[in-house]
Amino acid sequence: PGLFIRSLIVLFVSVSCVSVKAQTVIRTDNNYGAGFTQYIWNTFTGAGDVTNSYEFVPAGYNADDPSVKYPVIFFFPGVGDVKTSDPNSVLKLGLRAIAIELEGGNFGAGNFNFIVIGMQGSAGSPAAEYAAFMENYAFVKFRDKIDFSRVYLTGLSMGGGRIMEYMENSTRAAKIAAIAPVATGTGCPYI
Repeated sequence: PGLFIRSLIVLFVSVSCVSVKAQTVIRTDNNYGAGFTQYIWNTFTGAGDVTNSYEFVPAGYNADDPSVKYPVIFFFPGVGDVKTSDPNSVLKLGLRAIAIELEGGNFGAGNFNFIVIGMQGSAGSPAAEYAAFMENYAFVKFRDKIDFSRVYLTGLSMGGGRIMEYMENSTRAAKIAAIAPVATGTGCPYI
């Protein structure tokens, strides 16, 4: 029995260590006068091919207060920033700019506080993989904090194309308040 219990303790500690290493806080200090931003970099979040993601929460965010709900923006990256182990890749375009604008008060200080999530799949990730990430990870983790009437999608190039493909499914589209695809790269015939 003693060996069995020691084995369980070793297994628990090993699993705990893996979980801790799966999240890294990236702090950027050069936000063009907007102060600093903390992004949580997640690896292997387990939503099919979408295995890396960033999370940004606004100043004053309190995960333990379910009375305050936030709108959420999901960012789908372009092909140049997918499936990389570089945590700064998704911050180069799009995601970091969104957070800087929000933190900088450019929309009216305190009026627009969003949870912002950037996702990474591969160049071949279908929109269904991004949907799986949202449903199986982001919506579960932030369930008590999201204003589900204000879920927004934006993406660049290939990511913009994935948004158009995402919205082709009426069940998924019914959950989205608005989309802002940018320079869409897609083969969708209805563009």
